[in-house]
Amino acid sequence: MSVSRKQFDAFARRNLAIDRAVKRAIDELWDMLDKDDLESLLNDLAIQLPLVADKFGKAAAMVSAEFYDASRVAAKAKGMFSATTASGALWKVDRDVAYAFSDDFAYNDVKSFLTQSVQGVVRDYGRETIRENCKQDRWSDGYCSVPTSDNPCAFCIIKALGSPGGNKRYKGELLDEEVYEDAWHADCKCILEPIWGESPNWVEGQYDEYWDMYQAGRTQAYNDTGKSFTEGLTAKEVLSGMRKANGVS
Repeated sequence: MSVSRKQFDAFARRNLAIDRAVKRAIDELWDMLDKDDLESLLNDLAIQLPLVADKFGKAAAMVSAEFYDASRVAAKAKGMFSATTASGALWKVDRDVAYAFSDDFAYNDVKSFLTQSVQGVVRDYGRETIRENCKQDRWSDGYCSVPTSDNPCAFCIIKALGSPGGNKRYKGELLDEEVYEDAWHADCKCILEPIWGESPNWVEGQYDEYWDMYQAGRTQAYNDTGKSFTEGLTAKEVLSGMRKANGVS
């Protein structure tokens, strides 16, 4: 068996606690900075935010490594293996700080935008830890993305349905553009769960609900594009159909 739903929910809560800690840290940092001097503010954020992301990212990676080992024990997996931590893409913070102070910035609130950016990179540390250990562990059956939000978006639903039954390594069977496999929207709170021959921790009926939404989206996409059922749909077309058919974001 895999970890219990109780263990999975505890893992989700620990990740949420790190999310909140990141926000508190950025709130405190923001209060100390001189917002009247934009050049100084840009330089300070460019230095400090990657440090915040790395500090809490390492905490998220450690939590994910512990969860991986707990999953392995619960599954009575073969062989000897101890999870290690992985890093996230800190370059994204550098990119977003530069963008936030550019003429192209299209959001209203710099602080909220950068907080979301750092939180996303911190979550990357945790997700990469699960992904990398699944790759290194020869006895692993892979991982699946499991939404933790009550109202996941169409993109997260498709990622969760990555393989029939959601019990194999996500290979993008439902997403034809390869880039989507490693993509996460900025405020995504989906968790990667390692799998050993069993389905991940779906809430009862959750998978069937997502599958029905996916199929409704495909039908809508065929209607919208005018394609015949013998023609393939792109991921973008299905996502658009899901949003229209199911009223999701």
